[in-house]
Amino acid sequence: MSSPKFTKACLDAFEAMNTQESEDDFFVCGFDGKELDLNECGRGGMSRVKEILTEQFEAGTAVAMFRVTAVDDRENTVSYRTKLIHVIYTGPKTPVMKRAKIASYNAAFKQPFSFNLSIQTDDCDTDLSEDSLERSLRASGGAHQPTRYDFSNDFEGQKSFRKGDTRSPSSKASQPVSPRPVEPEADEPEPEPAAPTPPVEAEPEPSYATAQEVMDSHFAAFGEANVDAILEDFSEEAQLHHVEAMDMKTTTYYGKEEIRGFFQELLGKLDGQAPEIKVNDIVGDVCKLEWDCHDQAFLYATDFFYVQKGKIQLQTITTIMQNDDDEEEEEGEGEGEGEEVAGTVLVAEDEEAGDEVYEGEEE
Repeated sequence: MSSPKFTKACLDAFEAMNTQESEDDFFVCGFDGKELDLNECGRGGMSRVKEILTEQFEAGTAVAMFRVTAVDDRENTVSYRTKLIHVIYTGPKTPVMKRAKIASYNAAFKQPFSFNLSIQTDDCDTDLSEDSLERSLRASGGAHQPTRYDFSNDFEGQKSFRKGDTRSPSSKASQPVSPRPVEPEADEPEPEPAAPTPPVEAEPEPSYATAQEVMDSHFAAFGEANVDAILEDFSEEAQLHHVEAMDMKTTTYYGKEEIRGFFQELLGKLDGQAPEIKVNDIVGDVCKLEWDCHDQAFLYATDFFYVQKGKIQLQTITTIMQNDDDEEEEEGEGEGEGEEVAGTVLVAEDEEAGDEVYEGEEE
């Protein structure tokens, strides 16, 4: 499977956004299954990115990036730091099989770029909100935290700095000095100093089980024939496609309850026999499994699992079973051979009388 390619327009948009002289603060590249090409770039930041993704990629895939400004305003100094947010977006109406394929491209979608935070999502309102992104940025930002984040990138001081003004926007020396406050009269108490503002504690990002951890749990539950434990590893909206190769028949199970019925039937056919695992390979969020169980007529089986956010979203299982008609035919052939032997005319010679005796004839 070849990696997706980025057109020159995509790479140029990234370089432009990453240049101080440019006011561009976002770009969006659409993916057609083979390459990513520039959809739009310019000013508008996160809000414009969300508009494009939700309106144009409801059933598609896109890679986007936008700039966020970290503002550190302390006493007589203001500093600005640029943060780049990388987004891999798969629309909520994208087919499940296509989602599984897209997941294998995640590393390639990140490779050409440098950024501070990468988000993979199908829900812009939840994962690309200011609160959510600020928590993630603070969690990854270390001990020195800015006082706030600006998602509009619209500060006059920052704009002046990005245009190459020789006066750094971090200096307040050129600003007019406020008149010194009048000393309070002796009989007037001085106002109490304001309580310091407590630092904003960054909430940790939600952690999910890895694909390896999910599959380890799935195999353990399957080995114990524990259907309830098996279903714990599936999402509520999971799908399972069972392909019976000999009959070219595909059955799809939607949701946990339908998937429960499939595993109850499968475990019943295995009848306590453990399958022999031939291949167990995990790449990113996709797991491939090959196995057989000849004692229970499973000549060959292969599974593909797609794991996202700690749950199995899709499983495709293909089985090749020994045909019952083939077993009966083999048994019938054995019986026919025995009858042919039993029905052979036996000729024996009576040693004493010298007469030939045929089976079935009277002497």
